[in-house]
Amino acid sequence: METDKEYDAGVYVIKNLEGLITKFAIFGVLLYFLIIVLADASHVLEALRNFNLSIVLLSLVLVFIGYIIRMRRWTYLLNLLKIRSKMNRLIFFSGLSMTITPGKIGEFLKCFLLKRAEGVDKSKTAPAVVMERLGDLIGFFMLLLFASPFFIYRPVQSITAVSLLILAIFIFLAVLTTEWFTKKIESITLKITGKKLKKTKQFQRSMKRLFNKQVIVYTSIMGSVSWFLEGIVLWLIISGFGFRVPFIQVISIFSLCSLLSGISMIPGGFGVVEGSLYFFLSYLKIPLPVAASIIIIFRLCTLWFAVILGTLSLHLFDRRVKKLKN
Repeated sequence: METDKEYDAGVYVIKNLEGLITKFAIFGVLLYFLIIVLADASHVLEALRNFNLSIVLLSLVLVFIGYIIRMRRWTYLLNLLKIRSKMNRLIFFSGLSMTITPGKIGEFLKCFLLKRAEGVDKSKTAPAVVMERLGDLIGFFMLLLFASPFFIYRPVQSITAVSLLILAIFIFLAVLTTEWFTKKIESITLKITGKKLKKTKQFQRSMKRLFNKQVIVYTSIMGSVSWFLEGIVLWLIISGFGFRVPFIQVISIFSLCSLLSGISMIPGGFGVVEGSLYFFLSYLKIPLPVAASIIIIFRLCTLWFAVILGTLSLHLFDRRVKKLKN
């Protein structure tokens, strides 16, 4: 049966995720080892030893608050789709394990998990993940729109460019929920599979339920706030090394680095975030060993914190589901 195949696919993803994360972890260790060596290992290690650990703890708290905000958004979207599950929160945090995937598209894992836990069809829950990503994207550009005039020499041009990007996102959302788009997708799929497109229609019904002004504004604000908190983390880490950089300038740097990471579609933004951060930190006249230390601490507090938290949550989810099934 098709449902059995879907269930097996979800179980397969969960079982093989640990190996995927291990590979990325090894790559990450090698990347940071290379950064430390190139930046003069002795000076980098000295800078890391002298760094105040309380700033790391505060950074982790801020990042976690951002996750709580996103979790509330996830629950809100599922409620609109009339999906209730006692495991919603655990499923959300499990999705963080896929932060290392390009553009976080791996967070569609949450649809597999809901299918496994509650038997809810993925075509019904996928729009919630789509709205999460689009809310993050719009929220990110809202933050960039706010910060860019303080960093870019031509503020009028930068505001115009970001505004056009936001407009393009809204147009895309509008097209996505039109009858024309549904029929076009249905026609293409019928030619390929020769099957009825019940699931695509379910996807469209869910998207139409989520696509309204209130939902878009809510998800975008939540996305912007969560991004903003990570920008604060970068500012705290830079300040922790004794460099007084204007807060809004750091937010601009964070926004631009995140944008480059998203455009690159490289898993976890490996190399892109580190390289772009180093470029901007050099622009701020921060010495290479300190810049390397800032990059390592920031990535540990954001990317790797998410992956570790997500992996632990995924294992807990797997155990709970097995217990309920038995």
